[in-house]
Amino acid sequence: MVRVEEAWRNGQAAPLVIADAVTDEPVGIINLQFRDNDVATIAYSVFPASRGHGIAPRAVRLLVDWAFRDLGLIQLLLEADEANAASLRVAEKCQFQRIDSRTETNSQGVQYATIVFARWRA
Repeated sequence: MVRVEEAWRNGQAAPLVIADAVTDEPVGIINLQFRDNDVATIAYSVFPASRGHGIAPRAVRLLVDWAFRDLGLIQLLLEADEANAASLRVAEKCQFQRIDSRTETNSQGVQYATIVFARWRA
């Protein structure tokens, strides 16, 4: 919890809990990681028991609206593992455009592809 609060206070990130709209119970997390004055990266995770209910796209849309309207950001990035079909769908549903991809190797030596999406303030 201290790292989360420190990241917010230092202006490095906006780590948030995704809560159920009815029960207010946590169903996931979403984070806005600031890269510079007008660009940030969105990362999110919906808890397994809550997946498949449209929570991730709704949370991402809300965060995008807040970031552009209230924070004045100009560009948002979203990165997804190429094998994660659900995350790729979230990016597309939220009107992010694919701008890049890269191949990386994890600590076990397994290669994987990351797709980079972007969305710009209108």
